[in-house]
Amino acid sequence: MNLDTYGTFHQAEISLVPGQLGHRATVPFRFIVLEGLDGSGKTAVAKALAQSLGAQYLATPVREFYPFRGAIDQVVGTKGLARTLWYATHVAVASRQVETILEAGGSVVLDRYWMSTFAYAAAQGCHLPMDDLLRHLVRPCATVLLNVPRELRSRRLTARQGRLDPHDLEFLDPGNEARLHAAYRQLATHPAAGRFVEIQLDEQSVDQDVETVLAALESVFTTIASN
Repeated sequence: MNLDTYGTFHQAEISLVPGQLGHRATVPFRFIVLEGLDGSGKTAVAKALAQSLGAQYLATPVREFYPFRGAIDQVVGTKGLARTLWYATHVAVASRQVETILEAGGSVVLDRYWMSTFAYAAAQGCHLPMDDLLRHLVRPCATVLLNVPRELRSRRLTARQGRLDPHDLEFLDPGNEARLHAAYRQLATHPAAGRFVEIQLDEQSVDQDVETVLAALESVFTTIASN
């Protein structure tokens, strides 16, 4: 299979779940990736977006690894080559899962993909050649980067875990956060990202966030279709 097949834009009318969102949208929807820093709300938005589009929700780290994840995380550490390769394994498995769904005629919203793996690695000083890996991955139609204020990320992470762990604190530091944002934006220029959309969100409902994402994707698609 040509892995770029699902990275192209296909105009399609999406039937939204009644009562959830206020409009119908025409967007490139076969395979959409949501990215963002920890605490950006991407998981809640990705699940709601998948439901609204009638797509399957997937995520990295992949759930099949959950029983072993804690032990392996302790072994590979919090940064460096071993950790990056471990999370790249999740990406490769997710790509295979996406390919299976797409070949069956379905569509996918994926909560994190290769961009987060390499952005966090780069922000921590681990730079790897990516092209050999990325050419084996299914390319998304679009990658959406969700940005939220640092204070909101901090509150969400604290509420989720009851505390902020060292990894959270590392990337709540303004300098480290800025390096991570820069890494995402640099990676966004790679063809493996598909169309890249960056969205600023704040404290609003998940349905409102989904509306914002759909409107941004629709705008990008409309621009492409008119050219």
